[in-house]
Amino acid sequence: MPKPQRNSTMRKQNIGWMTNSCNPTPLEFFRFTFSTHQVRAFEKYQSTLQIALERSKDQAITEKLQKIQKDLSETRFQQDWEQWMQEKTTLSICHSVCQTNLDLYEEISFVGKKPGKVKYSRTDVQITKQKPSDAIQQNKSGNDTGEEDINEVNEDGISDDD
Repeated sequence: MPKPQRNSTMRKQNIGWMTNSCNPTPLEFFRFTFSTHQVRAFEKYQSTLQIALERSKDQAITEKLQKIQKDLSETRFQQDWEQWMQEKTTLSICHSVCQTNLDLYEEISFVGKKPGKVKYSRTDVQITKQKPSDAIQQNKSGNDTGEEDINEVNEDGISDDD
């Protein structure tokens, strides 16, 4: 039983949008309803436009809707539908990229909290956390800070020489 009530509510919203919109074109309607099926979207637009025309009491709104109804053609519907499909695809891709970035950030944050080696599954990058003494062993060949230099630094970060 809730479904007919939902359809009635959606129809009222669509009619309200049609009468209050400054540009109630098929493309704007597809954006508003986030249409997914072409035939249903066309039928829904035409029936909503017809009902809005019948219920409209304001002369300016009626004239605007009549002008739109007069200018409607199959090619206009098709062009608007194709543009909507491109926009919808772009929205889907952007959403997917954002979600991937969020997932990646979440995984990196989680990996950063784990001690030791962890293999990152998405890109197979080896992420390691090293102890300072491990880094010193790797840097013995250059003029980098040696173990004795680190031993001279107090816990508060100030050298004994200062």
